[in-house]
Amino acid sequence: MKPILKYTAYTLLLSAVTLSACKQQFLDLGPQGVYSESDLLSKKGVDGFLIDAYATLDGSQAANFLGFSGSYNWIWGSIAGGDAYKGGTNFTDQSEINQAMQYATPSTNSQLLARWNGIFDGIGRANIVLQALAKTTDPALTDALKKQVAAEARFLRAFHHFEGKKIFGNIPFVDEKATDYKIPNTDASGNYINIWPQLETDFKFAYDNLDEVKTGKGRVNKWTAGAYLAKAYLYQNKFTEAKALFDVIIGQGKTSQGVKLDLTANFGENFRIATQNSKEAMFEVQSAIGDGASDNTNGFREAILCYPNGIAGGTNSWFYRPSQNLVNAFRTDENGLPLLNTYNDVDVTSNETVPDASPFTPYSGNLDPRLDHTVDVGAFLIWTGA
Repeated sequence: MKPILKYTAYTLLLSAVTLSACKQQFLDLGPQGVYSESDLLSKKGVDGFLIDAYATLDGSQAANFLGFSGSYNWIWGSIAGGDAYKGGTNFTDQSEINQAMQYATPSTNSQLLARWNGIFDGIGRANIVLQALAKTTDPALTDALKKQVAAEARFLRAFHHFEGKKIFGNIPFVDEKATDYKIPNTDASGNYINIWPQLETDFKFAYDNLDEVKTGKGRVNKWTAGAYLAKAYLYQNKFTEAKALFDVIIGQGKTSQGVKLDLTANFGENFRIATQNSKEAMFEVQSAIGDGASDNTNGFREAILCYPNGIAGGTNSWFYRPSQNLVNAFRTDENGLPLLNTYNDVDVTSNETVPDASPFTPYSGNLDPRLDHTVDVGAFLIWTGA
């Protein structure tokens, strides 16, 4: 009996050790659905970071549906600039946009905060790409490919800083080495720090290193970066540098698909789905609908409420309404040239408040035909009575 008991004891001990080892192994399993750092620092992981940085251009990651924080920028561009009025069902609908239109925007304005968040979210995600590039050892990421990825990320970082500079003025420059979110925009003497040199450096790096043609629609190429660098020159009154660069772009530039940059034969092609990413497109943000996402959340939702009449439920839902100032700007002389200083002396007539049964005399002067697509067909009928 004793040997049997002895063997039984060994068996039980071995079973206990095995169960203990299995239990320890079970507890050491990594969490499901979580990427490891090695996964993220691979070629696929870095490209995922870059795609995520591009995704910030629509602002949807930084705000909810009614936080208009993307690069469409219709509030802080067209409405604040006088090209459009804020529409809606009534004056109180999205009332904070009225403050932008009236040049009376307080720091508590939630749309202003959403735009700030959208800009710095984009900057932060571009910096994540650069941080990942510095750590990766994946041989699939060759030096040449790393340079392309870095150039795209630095373009996006400069793009968002440029947007912040235009809207907020003296913002700080945040690079991939920042360790504190509290970055001052003044120096030790209290003077505002000029970030134009950093913007130029990023755009210049992208211009010098990006390929002329990129695989994948929406990816910035050499000429996209060059155009934004030239635009940055314009904002600083560096007209000589801007013209020299624009001349090169006009002469040699290509779209991201390799098509020679040029004006389309029909201006309306810029506004049609069938002709998107045309030869006139320097930089187009890509969106998608019908891809399975709930409520078409990948379809650039910010633009839904400022599309032409009928797209978002009729005129009552349309927050972006063309201004009289914009329409008047399409008045021309007999040679078709714009009236730079006198375009607002006469209003292009509108039948918006004229009853359908009442007579109406459309504007009879010269108009740039691009007014039709710029203001949109629905609004154009209102302004011209066509």
